[in-house]
Amino acid sequence: MGIGSFPLVTLAEAREQAVEIHRAVRAGRDPRDGAGVVTFRAATERVIALHEPGWKEGSRIGINWRNSFERYLFPTLGETPVGEVTSADLLAVLEPVWGEKPAAARVLKTRIGTVFSWARAKGLRTDDPIPALTAALPRHGRVRHHRALPASEVRAALDTVDRSGASPAVRLLTRWLALTACRTIEGRGARWSEIDIATATWTIPPSRMKVGREHRIPLCPQALDVLGEAGDRWGDTGLIFPGQTGRPVSHSTVSGLFRSLQLGCSPHGLRSSFRTWCGETGVPREVAEAALAHTVGGVEAAYSRGDYLERRRPVMNNWAQVVTS
Repeated sequence: MGIGSFPLVTLAEAREQAVEIHRAVRAGRDPRDGAGVVTFRAATERVIALHEPGWKEGSRIGINWRNSFERYLFPTLGETPVGEVTSADLLAVLEPVWGEKPAAARVLKTRIGTVFSWARAKGLRTDDPIPALTAALPRHGRVRHHRALPASEVRAALDTVDRSGASPAVRLLTRWLALTACRTIEGRGARWSEIDIATATWTIPPSRMKVGREHRIPLCPQALDVLGEAGDRWGDTGLIFPGQTGRPVSHSTVSGLFRSLQLGCSPHGLRSSFRTWCGETGVPREVAEAALAHTVGGVEAAYSRGDYLERRRPVMNNWAQVVTS
């Protein structure tokens, strides 16, 4: 960037402006924007704008970039100067999804790396936080299906968790995961504002769903009992299953418990147990898939647009009987 030519700008003035420019860069500001700080959000938008001309017309790459950053990064880091985001900040965001959604997490890390490469090239930061982040995260092995139990063994697994030394929040959350067949991340983040006790329905907003679409889950009587105990313990506002810090119970805590108790399945595997049971008991495919919030494609998607809520209600009640009685 230019600062003017001699004699309009003296040598002393040029040196002074150069110092100010360097100070702005070290503080995470773009000197061309005056006092404006280049936030992580702004840096991401500039990177997207830079790459968009090279993407295929009609491509959803830019939309996917924004959606993933809006979901995982911008809520906590969006307004942080791009020069101040640390490896620890990024680890706090990626660690919860690294084990649950390895493919999506790897794509997200690559996109984050692109933003920081741009920031370094622009002089907005001097270091790259990605190598330290990569070293901190465990390696992903080959793709493996989540271990699941036969439906007949789920009740014993839940009883084992109840008898363990796990915290009340983890014990109740585990039972909730089994009774609702929800994803672990959805259960950990469940909030009272999503619950309608009068209709016995849990409505998860699009922002918390893998496919970005609202998902309703009919609550069986046993799930309502879980809510009752949670409400008695922690009140009926905010998170339903708060961890010790008041934040959601971590994924590693739940999965670690399953491993330490040698339950023979992962938390996510409870969904597989439910789906297998549906197939074995004649639950219609469209109802079973709707219960798991799975998307369908092709011709089926064109005709299957409902969520079959009321058809799912007796299915969830029957499932609850299998795993609790």
